[in-house]
Amino acid sequence: MIMENRPELASESGDEICTPLRHAVVFGKIDMLKVMLEHDSTLGYEINSNGEPLLTAAAYRGQVAAAGELLKHCPDACTYNKADGQTLLHVAVRYDHAEFVEFVMETVLLHKLVNVQDNEGQTALHYAVMKCNPRMVVTLLSHEDIDVTVLNKKGNSAAWELSGFKQNAKTLNWVRTYYVTNNIDHAYA
Repeated sequence: MIMENRPELASESGDEICTPLRHAVVFGKIDMLKVMLEHDSTLGYEINSNGEPLLTAAAYRGQVAAAGELLKHCPDACTYNKADGQTLLHVAVRYDHAEFVEFVMETVLLHKLVNVQDNEGQTALHYAVMKCNPRMVVTLLSHEDIDVTVLNKKGNSAAWELSGFKQNAKTLNWVRTYYVTNNIDHAYA
């Protein structure tokens, strides 16, 4: 009823960062999100004053269902943060949302993101290796278009980045990640 009588409220915010639509995405209120997008699908293209599109907000909180709903209504919605060049895939990896990473890799519309570099030249694989998260590393490596030779601005591949994280060397995740990334160097040599 609100969307019929006062549709402008869906895109209003007091602080220029969080609109009701963004709150629906971040808190996984899929029914509300669906109603707002069905009434006006252009709302799904919102980018806040920090340069963050709704899809990266969903990735930040690991809201797979919200991202799916956004893509259903706005298949060409912005997938990267204009401030740092990070995609929703970078964000999902950085905040340890393995299920969201799997969602991105399984979504045809988002396959192109697998090798995208942020402003520092880092790919999602670089961040997954730094996080020592073998589940995310394997998910990314399983993608048919992955390029393990992508170098960041320091000239390092994702496998090379792992060597800099010796504080994790005694954890089981570090050992698993090390094993997986060492095998990629041999597989692509």
